[in-house]
Amino acid sequence: MEKTAKEEFVCVYRTKSQGTVTVIKSLLDSNKIPYIINNENAASLRGGVVDFEIMVKSGFSKDARQLLTKIIQPKRAIDTKSKISFGVIILGVTIIIYSGVVVVPALFVIIASIFNPGIQSNIVRIRGLADIGQFHRLLTISIIIFLPLFISGFAILRLKDWGRRLACIMFSASLVYSLAILIIHRTFSIEPYTLVSYLCYALIIYYLTRPKIKEQFK
Repeated sequence: MEKTAKEEFVCVYRTKSQGTVTVIKSLLDSNKIPYIINNENAASLRGGVVDFEIMVKSGFSKDARQLLTKIIQPKRAIDTKSKISFGVIILGVTIIIYSGVVVVPALFVIIASIFNPGIQSNIVRIRGLADIGQFHRLLTISIIIFLPLFISGFAILRLKDWGRRLACIMFSASLVYSLAILIIHRTFSIEPYTLVSYLCYALIIYYLTRPKIKEQFK
């Protein structure tokens, strides 16, 4: 089968055996699983010694692996869940740091307020806030938005799909909330830093929803 435009294929098995490739092709064809074989044409040019890569359409990868375990040793099948890409590592650590600088101080203030209620009034005065109510609103928003992000960062590093989904939801919610505030207050002048933040949110959502990235979390 040939790869069509805009289709995402992932590798589910590698082998140097042409005979194994023939068997796998027959198995995938009989189960109507879209696939391509990388390096199949290169075998004749390199004396037949190449690594054949069995690539299937991303949505069929789980079914393909289950089929392959019937004819090959399970330990030889490629388990993408056990392999985390460098980009996912960087993103997970970045999310933890980004949200942590907000969550950790917020949690500290909440805990400290239990033993010293006056600390909130001191923060209001130092930060120049209107009143204690504004402080509570900011604290609540910080916890609601950044605590789930903080948790999702650790989940992403462990390749938990719920962590990937949670990050996408929270970044999407932040974008929608920020844009809603701009529209409500009719403020269309955006600071460069804020604009960069919005672009970063959008890029993170795009990155985490790419088929090859999602495949790592399955």
